[in-house]
Order: sequence, then C-alpha cells, then structure tokens
Amino acid sequence: ADNQLLGATEFNLDWLEQPGRDNTFQREKMSFWIGDQLDVPFTHQKYVFLYVNGRQRGEIYIDSQHPSSEYVSGWFDKKSEGELFKIDDWFEFNDEVAREFNQNAQLRNYTTTGGEKKLARYRWSWEKKFNGGLTDDHSNLFALVDAMNTGSAGSSAYHEAVDALVDVEQWARVFATRRIVADWDGYSYSRGKNQFMYLPNGGKWQMLLWDLDFSLGGGSREASEGLFSGVNDSVISKFYNHPAFRRAYLRAMSDALDSVLTDGKMHPVMDANYAALQANGVNAANPNAIKTWVRQRRSTMQTAVNQANAAFQITTSNGADFSSANNLVRLEGTAPVSVRTITVNGIAYPVEWTSVNRWRVSLALEPGANDLSLAGL
Repeated sequence: ADNQLLGATEFNLDWLEQPGRDNTFQREKMSFWIGDQLDVPFTHQKYVFLYVNGRQRGEIYIDSQHPSSEYVSGWFDKKSEGELFKIDDWFEFNDEVAREFNQNAQLRNYTTTGGEKKLARYRWSWEKKFNGGLTDDHSNLFALVDAMNTGSAGSSAYHEAVDALVDVEQWARVFATRRIVADWDGYSYSRGKNQFMYLPNGGKWQMLLWDLDFSLGGGSREASEGLFSGVNDSVISKFYNHPAFRRAYLRAMSDALDSVLTDGKMHPVMDANYAALQANGVNAANPNAIKTWVRQRRSTMQTAVNQANAAFQITTSNGADFSSANNLVRLEGTAPVSVRTITVNGIAYPVEWTSVNRWRVSLALEPGANDLSLAGL
C-alpha cells in the first residue's frame, strides 16, 4: 500500500498469447472496447514494455485491470462494498499432477444431506473474493441459484424470480459482448469460467467481463457461428430461451450492429492502435484480418436479428376499434427486439412477452369510449 503503481497496489501482466494466436496484439483490447461501447463494465488495458533483469520479454505486454476491490469501486459508485465472485472451473488432479477432469461453473442446485446447498461444491466454481472483508456466507448466491432454477422458461414465476435479483439488461449485454467476439472460453458460452459476478449492496447481480483472449478470429469460434450455439449449461440455455431475456440479448446485438461494429466506428480505433504500436517499434500485424472477420460476424448477427424482428403493431382486432362487455381487456401485438418498453397513453405498462416478438398487455377501461395510444420505446 505504501508503494503503489499508478494508484494501484497490484497489477496483472498479460503476454497477449505471443507469438501465435494474435499477431495484431489488439484483439482482446478491441473486445473490451466493444464492451465499453455497449455500456458494460470492462477491463482497462495499457500497453507496456516488460523487462526482467534488463532483458525484454516478448514484443509487448498488457497491464490488464481485473475485477477486484479497486475495479468495483470504479464502476459502482457508492456501491463498492458488495460481494464479488470469480466464475471458474473446478479442476481435479491425480497424484502425477495430471488433470483428471474439470467441471464448468453453473448456477445449478447442488445439494447435500437434507436438501441443503452443498457449499463445498459452490466454493470451487463461485470463488468469493476479498472486497474489504471476507466471509464464507454464500446465502445471496444460493438465493440466485433458487431464482435461476424456478419454473420453466416462459413462465411468469421464472421471470419474476430472476428479475427480482438480476440486472437482466446488464447480463444480456455482457453475454452479447462475449458472443459478438465469439470468445467461447467463458461463462454464458461454451465454458463456465473467465467471468466475475458482483452483487452491489442494495442492488441486483451484475456480470463482469474478464479474459477475452480467444476473440475476433484469434482462436475464437467462426464468424458464422450462431448466436445461441455451443451453450453447454442448461441454466444459461433457459435464460436465453425466456422470451423477455432473449429480447434483451438480441437488443444488445441490434445496438452493436447499428453503431459499434460499423467500419466507420471500429476501423479508426484499430488503425490508431496499429499506428501507436508501429511508432513504438512493436512488430505488430495490421488489423485487416480483424476487419474482415468483424464484417462476416456482423452479417451473421444481422441475419439472426432480422429473423427475430417483427413490425410494431397491434394484432388484437387488427388494430381497429372494438367493443368489450368487460372493463378488463387484453391487447396483443408484435414488436422488433429494439423495443424495451411499451407505453399506453404515455404510461409504461407491464408487458408479457409470449415469444421473442409477440407481446400482451392487460388494460382496465372506463365506461364509454376509451382512446388508447400505444408506443414502443
């Protein structure tokens, strides 16, 4: 604490997978930049030259911020004393120190005698980190497990249980960031690791990106891989298959298509990184391969979003006037994934999403004529 580096008491040096996986030295940096543009907490990275006993190691390194007490205090103003968990595999080794197996982290209901949560199992994959204090209390995590395993996808019980504890929009945007760059080696994709979860005091569970080095064509999945392919976790599949949550995920994709992944937005950033590396004598490849990969990825994403979209309209009575003998009526319709809120006469109403693009609202009427104006925001 009395010898800080740029205000920090620890740092994490990343060798950028030299020499083979990323000869541009900027795939992971650009992946976190995409997270920044989608307005989720991301890892700040600084290029550094590393010398050990006077000898330079590699072409270039990254000083990569990682989720810690310092990290959460920067992202969650006045809510930085919450609970921080690292999501990781459970690795088991034999006496020859060879790996016997590993199990991905999942928010499954692991129980022991009497049906109680098996704390020893959760400690492996949901590692509670020091954040101004350390306890072995996992009760908030267990409440999240119960919520994620309530009911079935599409049920109101599941929606209410998860929405009460989880910042769904934030989770969806973090999941979308990892999927956009096709980094399969993380939670919500093909693995149960390389991510953090944070519960701010008085807030809802947040996802924190970490370790995106299989990305943007450098060891990643193909640019053509689907937006829901490769998930090996039934709890996450259930999240994706719940219509309202699926919409939030696709909405993040839609936002990225309209801005972040366009040539005019992304190429100047990559070109500036390349120019800076060249100016400092770093033997980095130009980012043309990334640009080509992103264009292909964007095409895959656009197809998926187009398939999910529908025009915003009222389908009840084909949108025409109608009469009802009851004072409670239910209106139904369709909407594109970009719509998050539906208002009736300027007031936001609770919406039930019966599919990825079909909605339903219940309205109380007054006697006589009722003029109803609906808007999708």
